[in-house]
Amino acid sequence: MNIIIREPVLEDMDSFIDAMRGSESLHHPWVKAPKTSVEFSDYFNRYQQSNQKSFLVCNESERIVGVFNVNEIVRGFFQSAYLGFYAVADYAGHGYMSAGLKLVLQKIFNEMKLHRLEANIQPDNIRSICLAKNNGFRKEGYSPHYLQINEEWRDHERWAMTFEDFKSTNKTERIDKLEIGTLQENQINEIVSAFKKIGWNKPDSIYKAYIKEENQNLRSIFIATIKGQFCGYVTLKWKSDYQSFSSNNIPEICDLNVLPDFRKKGIGALLIQQCENTAKNDGYTEIGLGVGLTADYGNAQRLYIRLGFIPDGHGLHSKYKIANYSEKVIVDDDLVIFLRKKLH
Repeated sequence: MNIIIREPVLEDMDSFIDAMRGSESLHHPWVKAPKTSVEFSDYFNRYQQSNQKSFLVCNESERIVGVFNVNEIVRGFFQSAYLGFYAVADYAGHGYMSAGLKLVLQKIFNEMKLHRLEANIQPDNIRSICLAKNNGFRKEGYSPHYLQINEEWRDHERWAMTFEDFKSTNKTERIDKLEIGTLQENQINEIVSAFKKIGWNKPDSIYKAYIKEENQNLRSIFIATIKGQFCGYVTLKWKSDYQSFSSNNIPEICDLNVLPDFRKKGIGALLIQQCENTAKNDGYTEIGLGVGLTADYGNAQRLYIRLGFIPDGHGLHSKYKIANYSEKVIVDDDLVIFLRKKLH
């Protein structure tokens, strides 16, 4: 990936403002980026101060794809600063921010000679948490009502990195070059083979049917790859078989799978976020999913709650039919509770 980081100049104003105006739905409610000439001037002047730095991430076409701000630099015995960042919507999810952050960290620790960097991130901002975590930041704590954003005092998690962390060779494995795209027919054999290796029976007929449904606008399928290697997928069914969802025009997230070697890296959360963004861009105001009730689904249950999904209040279902009192049901993957989430 051919990118650079550089400090902003006044000539960036028009392209910067256009990029931020087009990214408002991506940024809300996490961050408020400059979107007017006055706001850009304030931003530019702020980062001319000696204790502030801003870096634009630019692609091979010299277009702005993201921004990293190094705030409140303190020298002396502290040698520390705070990091803020936001992506440009048209380039989000393509690895630009991760690649840009690596360059920013080199600048901060190798050139600016800082010792500690802290990023404060709202707990529901999964994409930003994954970016920090996968680039070596450690979660240090939780700060209630920490920052005022969009006129609300919001809780934040504290993620930090020291020079020792930066130099360490024992960092948590990162997600490099994660890409999320749509299912292609030439990927089916690789997917089937990957699941077969871990003892899962997922025949090619499943994915051929998915492609057919996608061509009929019944379903969307998103594939996650790292450096071209398949690592997981999810589907979004536009008209759910669950009556409560279909009658309320709520698309259903189905069949989320991440291969074991790629779990606990935030890939599942990013696949869900891809579904949310797709549904939102198509005008939907809510999204839903069903989750199993056995211990095998424990991690998924915690993930969905953390992402803001809540039970829909209609109890247990087996094969999309409600399980009533005194009824006998088989406890298997089809016994689920359905969850919903509003798309803001």
